[in-house]
Amino acid sequence: MAMAKQDLEYEPSEDEISSLEAFRATMGIETLEEALRALILLGLEATTMSDSCDDEERRRAVRRKTIKSAQLVFNNRNSTVSGLVSNLSETGARFVVNAPVKLPAAVQLRFPDGEERNAEIAWSKDQTIFGLRFV
Repeated sequence: MAMAKQDLEYEPSEDEISSLEAFRATMGIETLEEALRALILLGLEATTMSDSCDDEERRRAVRRKTIKSAQLVFNNRNSTVSGLVSNLSETGARFVVNAPVKLPAAVQLRFPDGEERNAEIAWSKDQTIFGLRFV
């Protein structure tokens, strides 16, 4: 089902569209709108999951929906996994990959502009969606 652009609650930037196109192609999704809808739904699902946590575990910073290409770096900087950041806050991020992957507890989140943040895996779903807590 095609979705009209005006039906979206979120309008991606040109950089985000580029990252979204890569996600669309990797996941075999037909249109950019459907790929964006998939990422937004992933965000709603993860919000529901986090709402069931204890008050101490709940998010302490406002998160922003985004679509940014990024990599997780681990194994003494010898291994990387490429994916998309679908939301970002001062304290963490949601990282989405196209196939299940096992990750260590400690990783670095690296953006194409060279920015890196040390993080730990706070939660994961189906080894394809990861909640990162910056440390």
